[in-house]
Amino acid sequence: MIRLILLLALGAAVVAVDFNGPTGEGGDVSATYVKEIEEKAARFRIERAKSKLSAADEIEALRLVTEARAELAAKHEKKARKLAEQVIDNHPYSKAAPAAQHVMVAAYAEKERIGSMRIALSTLWWYYPEYDQLGSAMLTALDAAERAQGFTARIDLDAEDPQKVISLEGATYLDETNQLFAFLAQHGDREAVAPRAQLGFARARLLKSDTRFLGISPESIQETYSAYEGFLSRWPDHTLTFTALCELALSRLITYRGDKFDVGALDAAVRLIDQAEQETRNDPERTRLVQAYRKRIRLWHQARDLEVARWYHHRKSPAFLAWLRDPSPTDYTEAARHYYREVIRRDASSELARIAERALATLPAPRQESFGSELLKPAKP
Repeated sequence: MIRLILLLALGAAVVAVDFNGPTGEGGDVSATYVKEIEEKAARFRIERAKSKLSAADEIEALRLVTEARAELAAKHEKKARKLAEQVIDNHPYSKAAPAAQHVMVAAYAEKERIGSMRIALSTLWWYYPEYDQLGSAMLTALDAAERAQGFTARIDLDAEDPQKVISLEGATYLDETNQLFAFLAQHGDREAVAPRAQLGFARARLLKSDTRFLGISPESIQETYSAYEGFLSRWPDHTLTFTALCELALSRLITYRGDKFDVGALDAAVRLIDQAEQETRNDPERTRLVQAYRKRIRLWHQARDLEVARWYHHRKSPAFLAWLRDPSPTDYTEAARHYYREVIRRDASSELARIAERALATLPAPRQESFGSELLKPAKP
């Protein structure tokens, strides 16, 4: 019986997950197939409801479960699993059967055997939905999945090189873990299980997209954005919302390559950190983190503005055309002036601001009108 139940549960482990993101590495499961699993589980539950076990069978099943729990508490996971298997093989319709299935989930979780644990948990979900400790079993599985993933984000916000600021670590190749996250995000309770599972799924996408030294795939990074945005859409005011916003900001920052490249990643990260500030909930640690992010992004913005200002500054009169005077009707001086002032505006007390001030002093006085300066004027109301 146990082999039959586990095989029937195999397909139930990955089901269509409605959170604006992929369901798992294995892809979507057709509605027809899910319906087939549900029907098989329903037939099992009907047979179980009609079955009449003897008192001796119920006592035997309960005894085995009690022993299995004792072995599990003593860290004898293999013995615990063998005892639980006896209950499911010989007494699948007993009152103790779902508890035996729970023991199997916990035993596999101790060894982080994620695939087997996922099958055991999905069996418990489909075949014994009335079990009153189902939420506890899901939390056990979720804890094991997070341990297996091992996600950490070390952030050195004092580092200058964008490639050295963010260091992400964790398992990117565990399809079973990602499928378990997808299952829990779909079926777990909306406070303790599903949000953590969906965040775990988004983190898997972030880890997979963080291949900065090999080049970031646009498709991969878009999947990361989608996974985090799905979380924020589904849980806009959860306690994990702050974490999700900061990690989504990280997913933007890992695409930033330095002051000679597109600044859009910084603009997007700023907006996300502004949102994260609304979720600090008066937590001093969160507030400090927001301030640190802002400082780091502001310094990158300054460096970017300074690089642009210098480009315009030296664009006007390149060395090999020094013998010409005003070789073009385009005046780049005003553009350089604008960006030097932006550097100063962002943080007047910084070293970059002092560099900008010295460079600004070398520019000629502003003309009354110059071609190009019109682009820098505010639009008329």
